[in-house]
Amino acid sequence: MAEKYFITGATGLVGSYITHKLVSEGKEVYALRRENSNVSLLAKINDKIHWVEGDILDVSLLFEAMQGMNYVIHSAASVSMLAKDKEQTFKVNIEGTANVVNAALENGVKKFCHISSIAAIGVPENATLINEKVSWNDDSKDFIYSKSKHYAEREVWRGIAEGLNAVIVNPSTVLGVCPSDRSSGQIISLVSKGIDYYPSGNINIVDAEDVAAITLRLLHSEVHSEKFILNAANVSYKDFFGKIATHFGKPAPARKIGGNTLYALYLLSKIANFLGISKIALSKEIISATQSTHTYDNTKIVTLLNYQFKTWEESVTHACQG
Repeated sequence: MAEKYFITGATGLVGSYITHKLVSEGKEVYALRRENSNVSLLAKINDKIHWVEGDILDVSLLFEAMQGMNYVIHSAASVSMLAKDKEQTFKVNIEGTANVVNAALENGVKKFCHISSIAAIGVPENATLINEKVSWNDDSKDFIYSKSKHYAEREVWRGIAEGLNAVIVNPSTVLGVCPSDRSSGQIISLVSKGIDYYPSGNINIVDAEDVAAITLRLLHSEVHSEKFILNAANVSYKDFFGKIATHFGKPAPARKIGGNTLYALYLLSKIANFLGISKIALSKEIISATQSTHTYDNTKIVTLLNYQFKTWEESVTHACQG
């Protein structure tokens, strides 16, 4: 009897790449989607997926849907960093993950993989190279997305303590082919139109194909109760934006925008939102991310799997061609 795979978040960027890889390998895939989900990233394989309609906040549906499943990949998440979305982000990322973990435990699945984020990893003060061993500093971060993903991971660790055979992966910014209004496609779309400015920090990048490949290798390995940073490169925003601009025949952004300017724009956006003048919103979390120069260390996964990541230039070119 063929083994069955259950995936949440299949319609998102990372989830879609994992689903494509599973289908290409002839696996029997069951994917959870909401009623009005955009399934464009899976259009070519839509008829090869067993769809389950619902969401990760529906406990009874999850328990029923996971019956008979051998593997579970939890990729669904709310990715907002905005204060107005805090309640929903926490509910989806923390409570939703708890629900998926509980359903997997109840159904005795063979292996569970949680798709987390580097945002869930603690960042000590003055740190430059960050690995899986750093400690979360709860007092120093009031970041919505980071906290939600960190506490979601705690639900997975709780599941592991209760007997769940699981691993966690922490991808950096994932690049892949996706619509211009979703995920990293938003950044590419913005730069492709021509912009003058670039943030002063660096961006950590990983290819969606690498995330999918590593996820499945870990899922089918003997490794358990471990987490792994998935990151190919740390690149300045200047170089990153320049590479995208060059691909689309636009001038590379030449003017750096610093933290003080971004913070002023943040305050102005708060005022404009309060007065009803504008719906454009920034957050301290977004500003911090664009100013960060931290590098996330991939040594642990590279050593374990002897894995070679795609270069960031390859990833940018591929994503831009989408």
